[in-house]
Amino acid sequence: MQLLKTIQTDLQGLLMSCSDFSSVDVCIQEGNGNKSVEVTRDRLNRVLSGLKKTNDKAGLSMLVPMPEVRIESGMQGVPGPQVNLRVSVQVVENSSVNRSDKGTGITAESAAFTVLALGHLFQLGSGTILLADERGIEPAELDDEMTADIAYQVNFTVPMSTQPLPKTSAPLISVNGGGELMLSGQVGAKHVVTLDGSFPWSGSPGALVYDGPFTLASGVRVRAASYLPDALGSDIVELVNLSE
Repeated sequence: MQLLKTIQTDLQGLLMSCSDFSSVDVCIQEGNGNKSVEVTRDRLNRVLSGLKKTNDKAGLSMLVPMPEVRIESGMQGVPGPQVNLRVSVQVVENSSVNRSDKGTGITAESAAFTVLALGHLFQLGSGTILLADERGIEPAELDDEMTADIAYQVNFTVPMSTQPLPKTSAPLISVNGGGELMLSGQVGAKHVVTLDGSFPWSGSPGALVYDGPFTLASGVRVRAASYLPDALGSDIVELVNLSE
């Protein structure tokens, strides 16, 4: 989540550094809970109505929400899916204030085009680059409680790819003729077993770390998984001891 927050605040800083927007309030959405939404709406309304001014001007505001993570191609769970971050800027205007002598002198439409030009090909931290999204600029829905009459959303994409951690191989389990559980797996891995049907990991109350064969009662359901440092845990394997 640190990357998403960094992108959000970097984009806010880019907009605030533009001389064209020296009289425009630029804020970020701090969260998506009800309280955060209310605080943000209150700030926007104060700017739009003229109660809050930037360099003695009001009527136009910009909001940078938290970026959205989208799987654009491939299937979830397939190694290395293409992940695109959708980054947007909402430009909101109260035209009666903004186009008066108290206003910024910049319309929402012209501001949206400036945002698009500023953001396209802008390099963020960690080598990520903003690209103008195919949806570019589109009308934005206005909240009934907003004191605005014009709103646009400017859309960008940050192409990325995810490379998951290596995955530990699943262990092999069996029961020998003497009713003992036999388990083998990757060298160096910790093999965890449960006999109560719970998820086999070290934090489970019924978990056992396998260190050699042990006798199983008939009818017991065994679940096992293996874990290596700096890797994902293995898939779960299981069997029911049917030996007498």
